[in-house]
Amino acid sequence: MNEFQALEPILTQDRVEEALRAERNDNQVVGIKTDGARKRILLEVWRRCQAVPKDFWGHLYECNLREQRLALLYLVLKTYPLVRDLHFDVAVRKQRTSGSMAAFDVTAYLDSVAGRDEDVAQWSQGTLDKLASQYRTVLSDCGLWEHEQLLPASHASEAFKSHYITAGEGWFLEACFLPVS
Repeated sequence: MNEFQALEPILTQDRVEEALRAERNDNQVVGIKTDGARKRILLEVWRRCQAVPKDFWGHLYECNLREQRLALLYLVLKTYPLVRDLHFDVAVRKQRTSGSMAAFDVTAYLDSVAGRDEDVAQWSQGTLDKLASQYRTVLSDCGLWEHEQLLPASHASEAFKSHYITAGEGWFLEACFLPVS
C-alpha cells in the first residue's frame, strides 16, 4: 500500500509507463533502495496498471484509507484471476453460508487448484503457503476477515459503492460481501 501512496504523482498522470520506467532508474518517488527490489515492485505496479481503467487511480486517491484498502483488493482481483477465483469460490461462498472461513479453507483451495492446473502444480508449497497467507492478510487489512469471521465492508461509503456500479463492476460489491443494488 505504501508504494501505491508514494506513486500517486506517477499513477495519476497520462504517461504512466514512461514515468514508471524513469522511476525504475531514478528512484525519485518510491524510495526503494535496492535496484532489484525496485524493478520487481515497479513491474508489479505496471502489471496492475494494465488491469484497470485509467480513472481507477483518481478514484483510489479520492478514497479514505479504509476504502483505499478495499480498492487495492479490487486491483488484485482484477489483476490475478487465480486470486479472484479463490475469493469467490471460497470467501464469498463461505460468507453466504456459514459466515466464517478458516485458514485451512484457503490452503485447501490452493492445493486443489495445484492438483488440476499444471502451472500452479509447478509452484513450491512455500509459494502456495505465502499466497494463502498474503490473501488472508489482505482480507484482514480490508476489514473483511477477523477471527475467522467474514465481515461485510460496512465502512464503504455510498460514493465508493456507486463508483463500482457506474463502472459496470458491481461484482466487486459482492466481493466485499455487500448487496449489489
